[in-house]
Amino acid sequence: MEKKLLHNKLSVVIPVYNSEATLAELISRIDNACQNLKINFEIIAVDDFSSDDSWQTLIKVKKNFPRLRCVRLVKNFGQANATMAGIYLGTGQFIATIDDDLQYDPEDIGLLYSMMVTERYKVVCGYTTQKQHKEIYTVIVKLSIFFLRRLFLPRLKKVRLFSSFKIYKRTLFFNGENARTSYHIFHLWKHRANECASITVNHHTRNSGKSGYGFLRLIKHFKIAIIYMLKMTTCLCAVVSLSTAFILSALSTSNTPMSPFLFAGFIFLFLYACFAIALNRVSKATYTIAEII
Repeated sequence: MEKKLLHNKLSVVIPVYNSEATLAELISRIDNACQNLKINFEIIAVDDFSSDDSWQTLIKVKKNFPRLRCVRLVKNFGQANATMAGIYLGTGQFIATIDDDLQYDPEDIGLLYSMMVTERYKVVCGYTTQKQHKEIYTVIVKLSIFFLRRLFLPRLKKVRLFSSFKIYKRTLFFNGENARTSYHIFHLWKHRANECASITVNHHTRNSGKSGYGFLRLIKHFKIAIIYMLKMTTCLCAVVSLSTAFILSALSTSNTPMSPFLFAGFIFLFLYACFAIALNRVSKATYTIAEII
């Protein structure tokens, strides 16, 4: 069934995992924040196969909030894929994403939305310099962000994009009205600096539950960026090797065996193709919906 899209509508997507204690307050505050903006909106909560009573809580909360849509996945696909499931179900021109733990203030959605509308950015990120996480988590995240910003996002170094609290233009995810693109929420390095912006927001300590992202999950979280780095590195090595081989061949007057630079160039081209295929696969959202209410 084709979606009915509204150009002045905001879709707020919440990836949900083991957060039954915060859902009622979170959805109530999002609903109030969006009503204060005087725009049409919807709230899409995607339960990533929680092991607690998050799904039952969503069903109860929905009775009081008709603009809430509840989605349940058949198994745990991870935060990124749960987010993409909600994004693809959204019908608004603007799509906001926010975590389920109330560490970000839902009231700050208005700040991001206002900046998006007035400045016409494609991505606006809510950023804080004082994240309230456990010390080991904070160290891992800061090291990862430093690594990514230096290697992958030099042209966006003044924009703070490493946060799950964002607003996107719908056109990033769809060609036309309903045709999906291959855009993934990790593809931030493709943007020019004038397409992205960040704004300071509040960030609080977690009052209940715990983060589902330990060290191994953080590594998985950044695997797309790592593969992208390897792809670009092998591309550069292939260009340098092949260029060197052809220059040496042009300068040589004797019939010599194939230059080792030429051989290395073909090896790097093969590796580049492998990484390109891998990047295309891992950057596609993977999820299966069990139920929508």
